[in-house]
Amino acid sequence: MNSDLERIKTLIDFNILDTSPEEMFDDITAIASAVCGMPIALISLLDLERQFFKSNFGISDRETPIEYSFCKSAIEYPKDIFIIEDARNDIRFKDNPLVLKDPNIVSYYGVPLNSKSGVAYGTLCVIDNKVNVLTEQQKEVLKKLSKQVEYLIELRKN
Repeated sequence: MNSDLERIKTLIDFNILDTSPEEMFDDITAIASAVCGMPIALISLLDLERQFFKSNFGISDRETPIEYSFCKSAIEYPKDIFIIEDARNDIRFKDNPLVLKDPNIVSYYGVPLNSKSGVAYGTLCVIDNKVNVLTEQQKEVLKKLSKQVEYLIELRKN
């Protein structure tokens, strides 16, 4: 499991927090949303107090408090896709304000973003306000898109 300090150091090295939207990332979230049939797709980066959305397709928020973050749970399993089919019935999330009110998260699929050294620092995720079960093919496409995000972040750093 990553330490918060490793994650923050990685994000500082990438120099990506609080940066403006970039078309290359926005294209990926638009594709993820379309392929998965979910209205929201995000590239979420976690600092100590919030999750910053490098790309936010389907919502206008650019960040949310980390204590409400599904992404924070997702990066605890950096090699797996994190799946919540119905957050209203999940003990970890059923009382979360992002479930109880706008954007009314029900289904969440998040693929951790990992640095070359193996530090998970965020996710590419898709979100629906109703139950939405992805096919194996959709999950594979989401994983491949997350790899593209990792590559773009590494390239952007250089």
